[in-house]
Amino acid sequence: MSEKNAAPKVDGEFLNPFIGAAKTTLETQANIQITPSKAFIKKNTDDYPTSIEIAGIINLTCQQFSGSIALCFNSETFFKIYESMLDETPQELNEEVSDCAGELLNIIFGTAKTALQTKGYKLERAIPTVLIGEKLKVQFRSKYPAIVLPFESSAGNFFIEILVDPD
Repeated sequence: MSEKNAAPKVDGEFLNPFIGAAKTTLETQANIQITPSKAFIKKNTDDYPTSIEIAGIINLTCQQFSGSIALCFNSETFFKIYESMLDETPQELNEEVSDCAGELLNIIFGTAKTALQTKGYKLERAIPTVLIGEKLKVQFRSKYPAIVLPFESSAGNFFIEILVDPD
């Protein structure tokens, strides 16, 4: 970073900590191999690689920027991850499923946060909010577009959506 307060360039160097954190977290916590697909800029609220029924969201705050990260799954994919982690098969979207999604996002965020600190970004602590329901859409209020990081796994596809707002 050339300036102390410079907003991040949302490129591979900035996004890779989130990609690596998701890969490490799912492989460690759920014993599920994941493969990142090509990132893309979200152009509208329907630009998703899969439907969303579970979305964990954390607001990103640091001196250089604010923003949000959302970890999004359809229920079929998340139920397989949940079962692999806890050796239980959920029957419905409930508080236990919500807690598990929040914990996964918390681990991913914490891991990415540590990597971003080495690049000069001091992200503040944050608590995830988890939404569950049918046909969810994530829409951040910003003039800047979000970046979608899709992943493929043996459990199914899921994605992370990241918004960085330098204002």
